[in-house]
Amino acid sequence: IEDALHFRRSDYRLDEVSLRVYRVYLSPGWQVVRMVSCALFLLNGFRDKPWRSQPPIPLQTVVDGVCACVFLADTGLRAVFLGPRRLLSHRWCLGLVAMGVVCLCDTATRQRTSLQWSGWLRPFVVFYYSQSSRSAVLTMGRILPRTSQLVLMELFLLVAFSCMALTLFGGVARGEGAFGTLGGAFISLYALSTTVNDPDVWLPLFDRNPGTMLFFGVFLVLWLYIIHNLVLATVYQQFSTALKHRVRDRHRLRVQALDRA
Repeated sequence: IEDALHFRRSDYRLDEVSLRVYRVYLSPGWQVVRMVSCALFLLNGFRDKPWRSQPPIPLQTVVDGVCACVFLADTGLRAVFLGPRRLLSHRWCLGLVAMGVVCLCDTATRQRTSLQWSGWLRPFVVFYYSQSSRSAVLTMGRILPRTSQLVLMELFLLVAFSCMALTLFGGVARGEGAFGTLGGAFISLYALSTTVNDPDVWLPLFDRNPGTMLFFGVFLVLWLYIIHNLVLATVYQQFSTALKHRVRDRHRLRVQALDRA
């Protein structure tokens, strides 16, 4: 019933030893130990030094080693009540085991080599113990394949407009700063698509020839009213779909927990 209340997975084993270990895993004492270890492990990241710049701090090395042992022990408890075979299907648990082993190897060799090469793994504990962070990562993984196509299309059109701008305004004296090169034209039009340099980038050209407003008008209408809205609509649709999947998964976990109860 508690698993259903907190939307937790209930795929653990139901023998006496597994249930006792599961209660220890959820006990307030072990949660405090785990939370303190996460906090110390992350705060130690502010004391990381560049490679070989200074010898490592012994206290920091000890704290990192103890925290890594706590993370491995936490995974060991999960292995008891889930079973080794089922634990292997949890990719986040395997990632925590790999991080703990790497951190232990780092702390064991840090005093000899003066290298701290496991610091980049510290943020992983946030994604492992925070369900909202994991959900955000999974949601981004679902959104990126669809939105990347639109972003590539936008970049392609931006390059095409940059080539046209270079051809039309590259030889104009007042436009050489913004459209004298293809790279400059690309950056100027990208900034114009966000209206950060509007109308400074096209106003000198408009004073010289009002007909240039046809090019910039088409560009602004296309980007401000079509492309940007299309990207935002796609992102919103994907986030809405991901939210529906998350609500459905939470409901499924609650039903499974109540059925097992």
